[in-house]
Amino acid sequence: MSSLIQRIQSANIAGQARTPRFIQDQLRKLHDALVENFKDICQAIVNDSSHTTAEAGVEFFLALTAVKDQYSDIDFHKEIDEEYNIANEKDAASRKVPAGIVYIIPSQYTLFYSLIAPLSAAIAAGNCVIAEVNRSLYHNHSN
Repeated sequence: MSSLIQRIQSANIAGQARTPRFIQDQLRKLHDALVENFKDICQAIVNDSSHTTAEAGVEFFLALTAVKDQYSDIDFHKEIDEEYNIANEKDAASRKVPAGIVYIIPSQYTLFYSLIAPLSAAIAAGNCVIAEVNRSLYHNHSN
């Protein structure tokens, strides 16, 4: 088993991806990395697909919006209160339990969006994520 997968399994067992601050931080870092690399990402979308520059921009915008929406849905104080319900002798019926490790295989069409949207949702749910992207599948534009 690769050391990367072992690290992901260890992170899942330790529960480090489940804390509200960690989730917020990861979504913010993802958002910032996307914004910082906007031009390169859009160019990669154009190069790896049959999309126009405008279509690549729309795909990027939709992916960035998915990350922003996941971040905006986090109510830090509510999450902390729910986390400590049991310790405070309250019912924890609304407690969310992450899947643990999520494996994402994006679709061939809109590869970037199909990766970022479920990635941000999985992070927001407190999961560790592994993504599989086989670039060779996306170079067959037309025959």
